[in-house]
Amino acid sequence: MIIALRHGHTAAPNAQHSPTGQVVNGGDKSVDLDAQGVQEVQEAALQICEYPVLEVRAAMAYKRDASSGHIVSQVCGVPLKDMPSLAPWDSGALTGQPLEAVWDVLSILMDIPTVAAPGGQAVGDWAAKWAQTFEQVYAEYGKDDSRAVVLIVHGMEMRALPPLTGDGEFDKSQQQNVGPGDFVIIH
Repeated sequence: MIIALRHGHTAAPNAQHSPTGQVVNGGDKSVDLDAQGVQEVQEAALQICEYPVLEVRAAMAYKRDASSGHIVSQVCGVPLKDMPSLAPWDSGALTGQPLEAVWDVLSILMDIPTVAAPGGQAVGDWAAKWAQTFEQVYAEYGKDDSRAVVLIVHGMEMRALPPLTGDGEFDKSQQQNVGPGDFVIIH
């Protein structure tokens, strides 16, 4: 089984300018968890460790991913492995902006996945890479509930999970169903 854990809440510099506190972190590697995010991941880890977790994988170059991965790894007593292909979508010039301020642009980029974010990556290119990574991990851990891997992911990966698992369309809603520190289980 795969357990996809969205990294915890972050200490994004522009969060105070956002009514919801949500900022597009994108390719910013320096953004780390804040106290709320640490608590969210610790609480999630306690639940996650009830499953037969063998390892945690994260894009370790991203502080928020590394911090989330370390927490789960320590709580579950399993190794943490670097998986660079779990890197988030590169949102280019949108990185660091309050979600509400750039939502219209994000919506267009999700609707037209061949268009790249200014200075960043096309959603379609990123989604193809995420699908390949997911399929690789699913080939290792899918359809086997006797063992589990935890993947530390981002909001965009959670948006793209429904079509990968056959459970629906790419989630294009502004308010996501899976928040920071939440996880989903894929059998």
